[in-house]
Amino acid sequence: MSLIRFNPTPSDRMAALWLMLTFEDAVVLEYGPMGTTCFAERALKGMGLKVNRLFSTHLSEDDVVMGDVTRLEKALIEIDRDLQPKVIFVVPSAILTVTGADIAGVCHYMQLEVNAKLIAYDGGGFKGDYSTGLSDVYTLLTKELAGRESTPVPSTYNILGACAYAYKIQPDLQELEHLMDSTFGAKRLATLGLCDSTQDMKALGQASVNLVIRAEALPAAKWLKENFGTEYIYSAPYGYLGTLHFLEAVGTALGKEPDANVMEMLKGKINAAQNIPTSGKKMRVSIVGDYDVAVGIYGFLKSLGLKTEHLICNHSLGRIPQPTEDILFYQTERERITVLQGLHNQWVLADDVSLSICPADNARLCISAPAADQVETEESSPLMGIRGADFILERQRNEKDILLSALI
Repeated sequence: MSLIRFNPTPSDRMAALWLMLTFEDAVVLEYGPMGTTCFAERALKGMGLKVNRLFSTHLSEDDVVMGDVTRLEKALIEIDRDLQPKVIFVVPSAILTVTGADIAGVCHYMQLEVNAKLIAYDGGGFKGDYSTGLSDVYTLLTKELAGRESTPVPSTYNILGACAYAYKIQPDLQELEHLMDSTFGAKRLATLGLCDSTQDMKALGQASVNLVIRAEALPAAKWLKENFGTEYIYSAPYGYLGTLHFLEAVGTALGKEPDANVMEMLKGKINAAQNIPTSGKKMRVSIVGDYDVAVGIYGFLKSLGLKTEHLICNHSLGRIPQPTEDILFYQTERERITVLQGLHNQWVLADDVSLSICPADNARLCISAPAADQVETEESSPLMGIRGADFILERQRNEKDILLSALI
């Protein structure tokens, strides 16, 4: 195990908390020591999540050595009686994962004692990093909370793959909603990963199409297709051309022609962007971010003729089906730091920690936010869709004059 100088990659347990704490009518109970729960609270607060719905059973030596689950049983009864949540999520700590505590078994027999629906997650931090956790919990939430109504509502959609950890997720969701409304007159039903209540999840089986914006939500999309017959589109719309292809795919799934004015406007922006000055096309770029963000922006900049020198993923690629060969994930922080410290006279699009490591002769743009206390700037500007492409292109034009020494 290597030493960590800055921020460790969040574990699957953290991803579970990100997704579960968005529900106003649910409670998360960690079966583990109080310290681990308290330590996570700062990061969770920084994402705007309400930690007053996060509880811990704490642990004694008997709980660990003897496998005593009395604390868990009592906590479930007390929370159900006092808070009356619709759902109680039970998440084991790392130490309980090691000892092999049967959390699912406890929830099974305790379901007879409480009114809330009990949902157990069997990952406590050792299944993998947050990409693994997102994939597993998206699927778990879908299977446990999707309603049984399968009659699709015309011209509606779900967004699968949102997450409070994702940088600019709210502006991105607003941009997607605007695109779907202006192009198809379609309305959003549910957003997997940022639903306000468990009741919202019941609409997952009623949409005409599911829009998958990150690869970790693909298993959930496939389950919904198998059980409700809902078609899905995996195509996060980054850049003008990416947005055009996205809208064409959605139109096919909905059986509707995209609005002609929107498509003509997009084609005009594509043509204008491809005619940027030659000096701008010689700018060197390095990108660091979550897989779909990094690859999406990489594709946009490539369409502009820009050369990407480094394409780095913030998380492991094990849950990404057929990842592009151009992207790398560094197993140790030292490898990553070495690469970042070696960047010069480039435009670096990354998270705040990575940007702080890069030498001062680089231009910077934040597209990711692993540091929980980061203050997001330019909140109204998304990264996805037409407005996202406008924002990135404008920043590129501003930075190319600063990086004249980066011309190849």
